[in-house]
Amino acid sequence: MGKDVFLAATISNTNTLLKSVVIKTVLAKQTDSSLDELCAGIRDTFSNPVVKEISESDVMFLGYHAKAFTYLITQGSQTTYNQAIIFVADGKGWTIAFVCRPEQKDEIKKIIGFYHRRAA
Repeated sequence: MGKDVFLAATISNTNTLLKSVVIKTVLAKQTDSSLDELCAGIRDTFSNPVVKEISESDVMFLGYHAKAFTYLITQGSQTTYNQAIIFVADGKGWTIAFVCRPEQKDEIKKIIGFYHRRAA
């Protein structure tokens, strides 16, 4: 995926378009601005005309301060509903992305339930 960026996990429902991926970014140095720096990449995608941002919010995820993005991507006649949660923990940046059909967006809550904070 890139230097110090790794695909850590995937979850998918083979009967639907519902998918989730976990991307780990090893940070050279964790700083107070690390979360904003990671979020800058996803904000850049909103300049693409096929991407329509719906929301950006501050959330807690697995006990960590995080940013949540919701957006639609339309390519041809197909639109997908997307959510991304980004947070920093233990010197690593984490992006958990979800994609589904717009009418399945409530199903993302079920996938979020699969994620748990790793025991120390």
